[in-house]
This record gives sequence, structure tokens and C-alpha cells, in this order.
Amino acid sequence: MEQHYGKNYSSNENMKTAFNPLEQEEMSKLLSMQLGPEYISRRSGPGGASVTYLEAWKAIELANEIFGFNGWSSSVQSIHVDYIDESKETQRYSIGLSVIVRITLKDGTYHEDIGYGSIDNCRAKALAFEKCKKEGTTDGLKRALRNFGSSMGNCLYDKTYIQRISKMAPPKSDFNYSNLLQRNRQRRRAPSLRPPSDAQKVENETKASIKTEQLSEGNSKRSLNNMKHGTKEDFQTKGNEYSALPNPRLSPEIAHSETDLYADEELDTFLMHNDRPLIPESPRVDDFEEYV
Repeated sequence: MEQHYGKNYSSNENMKTAFNPLEQEEMSKLLSMQLGPEYISRRSGPGGASVTYLEAWKAIELANEIFGFNGWSSSVQSIHVDYIDESKETQRYSIGLSVIVRITLKDGTYHEDIGYGSIDNCRAKALAFEKCKKEGTTDGLKRALRNFGSSMGNCLYDKTYIQRISKMAPPKSDFNYSNLLQRNRQRRRAPSLRPPSDAQKVENETKASIKTEQLSEGNSKRSLNNMKHGTKEDFQTKGNEYSALPNPRLSPEIAHSETDLYADEELDTFLMHNDRPLIPESPRVDDFEEYV
């Protein structure tokens, strides 16, 4: 059968970087721990039995968390096609192949294992190979990672652990809106789905009080500004109010009172003493005596 070999990246001495003692101690501690129920998935296996497994994306996240995103790498060492059967009647393909995957840490430490991928009665040969290679590579990746420790999936082969962990319910996890990477690079706040706590209520009341004070102060400033710099509509309104006042010629108290200077040109003309019509003097007593 056809077999393909990849490059051995671990042979390059220049790529090796040793872990410091603190990193080694932390990694050893994390690798010796067993996985929680939130990492474990289940599916039906042969004969209806339940199979416990670790999903590939969770295994990669664990490797990034423990080794660091730049502390490990994976490489395909070989792909071996075990069989390929083609049915001339149905024009369908059945393929099985094995993939050897190597996981290498930055200090040169590596583990490798074999993965397998297969498919039966596929209509297209290209789709059959695509599915088998992806499946075999993913399987080999997870099997190679489990050699590093219990937390990388090796604990799933412990029957006692599986019996006990199956009775534990995974914790509920809310969707993390603040962890969304968007084009504008801004993190969204998660909508409040839970009732606020006492501390949150006090904080909300304090913010509302501060906002109310700011609005009140802003309204006072705007009112004072309008008094100093009135608009044309304000002047016209004031003019209408002054025009509705009693005639100053008939009311001495209003004529001699101080009037605010919120008026337009017509109101100024109305209030100026020089432009007022002359008021004839009242007849004197002597004038009446002339007619007696």
C-alpha cells in the first residue's frame, strides 16, 4: 500500500527551548490532574454501548493552556492506506487508512501515536479520502497528546474514574459575550439575564442618583444661559407678555416700575419715554374759576 512520510521537526536542535523550573513544575501539576465533567463527551459505540471521549477542540485548548500556544506543535509523520475498495456496480468507495501523528514540545520532548480513519460506501473518492485523512489525523493527535498525562485524555482509560465521573453533572456555563472577537475589536457586554444582587442594586441606585444630579445641574445652567442669551422666539414671547400689560399712562405704578430688558425692537419703542405721545396737563383750579 501507498505510504507517505513527513519531516521530523524534532531533529532541529535550533528550535529547542527549555522550560524553566517554574514552568516544569506547573505543567507536571496540571498534567497529573484528571478532567472534570465539562471536558467529557459521550456517544453511542458498537453494540449500543456508551463511549466516553475527549473532543479534538477541547484537547487542543488544553494543550494551549498547559504547554502554551507556542510551546507545542503537531506533525504528520506518515499516512498509510490500508485498503481501498471500489464497487463497479454501485460506483461507491470504501477506504481505510492509518496516520501517525507526533506532538513535539518546545524543549524537544515528543510523543507520537497512530490514528485511524475509515469510510464505507462513499459516492466520491475525493470525499472518502478527505474524511479518512481528517479522521485519522484527529485521532492520532488526541492519542499522541494523552501520552503526556492524565489531563490530556489519559484519564479516560481509567474505568474507575469513568464510573464516578459519569455520575457528575457538568456545570452550567453561560455564553461569554465579552470574549467575542469582532472586526471593530470591541468586546460586547453580556445582557443581564439574572436578577441584580444587593451590591448591584446599590451601585445602580448610586449611578441613577448621580445621573439625576447631573441632569438637574445641566438644566439649571441652560436656564441661566437662556436668561442671559435669549433667542428670538424668547424675545417675541416676552414682547407679547409686555403688550398685554395695562397701559402705563393709566397706571402710574406700572409707569414708574423697573421693567426687564427682554423685549424686541417694537417693545423698546413702546417703552421709550421720548416716543410716548404727549399727555395734556389736567385743568387747574384757576381755570375752573374763570368760568364761574
